[in-house]
Amino acid sequence: MKQEEIKTTLGNQLKAMLKLNGISITNLNKEINAIENTDYSVSNLQAKLTRGTISHSEVLQIADIIGYRLEWIKKY
Repeated sequence: MKQEEIKTTLGNQLKAMLKLNGISITNLNKEINAIENTDYSVSNLQAKLTRGTISHSEVLQIADIIGYRLEWIKKY
């Protein structure tokens, strides 16, 4: 899989998981800001998801907030 496909897939997967769990990007952003004691805008988070430039630690944090954990599973 090419790097650009990975970025697109990651953003789309995160958006799908948020929708599946009934969590808006606005509410997710509020939760992240509360945990991190920051004041990042919703548009900043939306842009990261759209561009696929979200960091691994941010993905782990989002997974935790929506009640999931990520695992690395060997393909073969």
